[in-house]
Amino acid sequence: MKQKNYLLLYALSVLSFSTFAQQGLQKRADSLFHKFAFVDASKAYKKLIEKDYNTDYATRQLGDCYAYMRNPEKAAVYYKNAVAQDNVPIEYYYKYAQALRGIEDYKASRVWLKKFNDAGGVINENKITKDQDFINAIFNAKHQYFLKDVKINSELSDFGAFEHDGKLYFASSADKGVSTKHIYAWNEQPFLDVYVTEKNADTIVHHLSKLKGDVNSVYHDGPVTITKDGKTMYFSKKQLRR
Repeated sequence: MKQKNYLLLYALSVLSFSTFAQQGLQKRADSLFHKFAFVDASKAYKKLIEKDYNTDYATRQLGDCYAYMRNPEKAAVYYKNAVAQDNVPIEYYYKYAQALRGIEDYKASRVWLKKFNDAGGVINENKITKDQDFINAIFNAKHQYFLKDVKINSELSDFGAFEHDGKLYFASSADKGVSTKHIYAWNEQPFLDVYVTEKNADTIVHHLSKLKGDVNSVYHDGPVTITKDGKTMYFSKKQLRR
């Protein structure tokens, strides 16, 4: 009899420890999510699903992680599972619709946007019809511009180009220098810096092309704009507050 009691006590202890560990993992995943560390948060939520712990919640959070990381392909996968859940918040109908738009499945996107509206969600009046008209207008319009790769483009984030006095200023996370890199937890890319190059330069832009002076720091810097007289530069900057 004692042996059976010991076995039962052992089984309960193992179960309690496992539950406690999984609760700790979810707490860590949520902490990473609220710190905008979406790459690491997504890994933690996947582990929760693998362990079959609170899978509905972890699935919804994974969809949100990929949406914030601007990855509609993966976001749509998890949102599709989320909207199939019982009593799922209707906001996920809208999130799924947006992810579907991101992968250019406009027909399915309108279906879920309508479901969101029918479930009591608030959207702009006649948005579904206007959305269809907008899409038709885009695909039936004449080409107004053309896109081509330029040397400043990298495999990471490059944006916010501003031209002044024959030079092109832009923000980029393409730091491939030899110094220690500070990584942004949101997407695990280097923090943004301001770069400058000649407008029509035909050379590859690298870390030596960073704007000289006191503009760049170890955190996000840029994009920039410059006054017409060229005497004043305005730019956004992320500073660490202690």
